[in-house]
Amino acid sequence: MKTDAHSHKDESAVHAAQDDAPLNAASAFDCHSHGARITGPVAYASAAGQKLHIPLGPCLVEQLDPHSVAIVWGPQGQNSADLPVAEVQAAQETGSLVLLD
Repeated sequence: MKTDAHSHKDESAVHAAQDDAPLNAASAFDCHSHGARITGPVAYASAAGQKLHIPLGPCLVEQLDPHSVAIVWGPQGQNSADLPVAEVQAAQETGSLVLLD
């Protein structure tokens, strides 16, 4: 199921971040994508407004602006959800989202 109309890069074209510090509002328009893994519940709202969970497994995390982060998942990166930075930080703090690079 496609949740957003974002255009996403192939994982081989993604540049790794210089450090693995948590995402934060101070890193506005961080042009780096981070390889990550969903290890617990991370909720998002579907286009129809339903509360769904991003499936467990690999994903990419990219900060879009000072307030939102895109989480991309699926074999070809065909699924995505935009989440507030605070929700992504909370998922990191609980261990539900682990940055790998």
